[in-house]
Amino acid sequence: MPNVAVVNQFGGIEEIKRAAVYIRVSSNRKRQPRSLDNQLGGLISYVDSSYNLKLEGVYADIGSGRSADTRKELKRLIQDCMDGKIDYIVTKSVSRFGRDTAGTLSLCRKLKEKNINVYFLNENINSLDENGELSLTLRAAVAEGDSCNKSESIKWGIEKSAEDETSAIYSRRCYGYKPDGRGGLAIVKSEAEVVRRIFDSYLSGMGTHAIKVSLEKDKIPSPTNKEKWSKRTIEKILVNEKYCGDVIIYKTYMAEYPSTKRVVNTGEHEKKIYKDHHKPIIDRETFNKVQKMIEDRSRR
Repeated sequence: MPNVAVVNQFGGIEEIKRAAVYIRVSSNRKRQPRSLDNQLGGLISYVDSSYNLKLEGVYADIGSGRSADTRKELKRLIQDCMDGKIDYIVTKSVSRFGRDTAGTLSLCRKLKEKNINVYFLNENINSLDENGELSLTLRAAVAEGDSCNKSESIKWGIEKSAEDETSAIYSRRCYGYKPDGRGGLAIVKSEAEVVRRIFDSYLSGMGTHAIKVSLEKDKIPSPTNKEKWSKRTIEKILVNEKYCGDVIIYKTYMAEYPSTKRVVNTGEHEKKIYKDHHKPIIDRETFNKVQKMIEDRSRR
């Protein structure tokens, strides 16, 4: 614990607590700088104006709170608390702290065992207060409901986009193509030559490992511009219907909230299929032959 003390408003001696500011902002790049500034400014002002708090560090995550991969700074903060480096956390709101109601309460209880308070500025809630847990439960439940509604709105938007065959959802770039600016896909000549080579090699009897070795031997960069190719990349190229001119939407779909995983669609969701959407790199006969060969090899 810190050994620095201060006289409080009642004339008593009170230890100065080592405070941490935690912020999380959306992954929307256009809004990041302003959101970071706004959150950070308000939280640091609160710490500076508190006679018994001393700012020790700022922890900032960027991205959705539902994804563990985008909450590395929160994990670091909690670890610093467990290591005795932080006594007090200031954050903007309940919705910016926990992933869901259970997650928020679990974190606050874990910190409470170390007598570490979490102060939620917007809601004016202290997790160590007598009614703090009840207030947190109510606020977190409301925040979770808002997130669920937002998730459903996004799904609805995607559904509507899928009904329009000129929507950008049908023109997502893949190796061999680029958006043509008119709702379609234009062939990238150099990449298309590699795609044809992969299909021809597979038809000639080569396996994905042999194709991988061949491409690397000829120093052909992968779709991510790396020297090494992965077998999985080649497998995905061989089954991608875009190379014969079609587009299929909903090959995967988002699982129900609060999960962030995409699930392979095996009939749970209606697929949207747009035939002859763009100019093919591989003729349909060749593409179908390759699909049958893949199926036969898989069966064997």
